Amino acid sequence: MMRVLILAAMDIEYQFLYESLEDVTEHKITPWITGYDGYLSGLFVTIIKMGIAKVNAGVVTGLALQRHTYDLVINTGVAGGLHESLQVGDVVVSDMVAYHDVDVRAFGYMLGQVPGLEPIFDSQDSSFVSSYINGVAHNHDYIVRSGLIVTGDQFIGSEDHLHQIHKHFPSALAVEMEGAAVAHVATLFKVPFIVIRAISDKADGKAPMTYEEFLELASRRSSQIVRELLYVASTKSG
Repeated sequence: MMRVLILAAMDIEYQFLYESLEDVTEHKITPWITGYDGYLSGLFVTIIKMGIAKVNAGVVTGLALQRHTYDLVINTGVAGGLHESLQVGDVVVSDMVAYHDVDVRAFGYMLGQVPGLEPIFDSQDSSFVSSYINGVAHNHDYIVRSGLIVTGDQFIGSEDHLHQIHKHFPSALAVEMEGAAVAHVATLFKVPFIVIRAISDKADGKAPMTYEEFLELASRRSSQIVRELLYVASTKSG
């Protein structure tokens, strides 16, 4: 049976998945990190809240992957939209993930590149994602797209910061604060990963107000896409 690790930064980003989890058992990964094991779409799933930003994401991903062997890591939650075609409530499924705030270009690396690693983390070995995007994803009354998601330790809520990300990552569809750290650690552990983010705001001057208003809607939609992808994965694996 396929084993999937699902990670989210905040309670609201995983609570709708937790409500669907069957045969739940709770366990402590550390005194401050709780994991929930159970079954979703016929797959064994562990759900963990990481906390916000890259260090929390990296630490929790590493601890979880040391504890158990998983076939897939999914990071779910919300993000700021970077592409004009995306509106609040639309969903982006990663085919690539990158840091937008790692900068050692002085030594010949690309912006976002951690020395010793590729500049972009590829959502490898997830062919069922393409099957999903090309199949049932279009059945929604909102957009589901696959593309580049970028990560940094900032909430993007100004036109100036938004412009800088557009300048250096023109193909990026969404920006958030954990995905690349999850991808980074999953890559080191050689475990395939996917980042799934629903758009909660447009990463502009109105972002803080829009984010607060649409956080729950975006979290519900991201969770819905996770469940649908898990179903597709279960049909491919079994």
